[in-house]
Amino acid sequence: QQSLRQGELYFNRECAGRTVLFLDTTVASMSEKQLEWLRRQLSLMQDDAVIFMHHPPMLANMPWMDSKYPFRLTDAFQEICFAHPY
Repeated sequence: QQSLRQGELYFNRECAGRTVLFLDTTVASMSEKQLEWLRRQLSLMQDDAVIFMHHPPMLANMPWMDSKYPFRLTDAFQEICFAHPY
């Protein structure tokens, strides 16, 4: 079930037997609520995570994208993802 949560649209879906997490990074960032949702979703998973988001979660070595539209929460996002054991 997807729903708009305080202006953000993030949800999970089963695709080919795997859970895919869809994150809303339309503003090159995420709210603390969305980061906490991501943390909680990953803690429930017993397999590799598949995450879809608009912005690359780290610099992409594309000067125009990296300088004009960088994802502003790289450190927080990576901390959450690296804590996921799979």
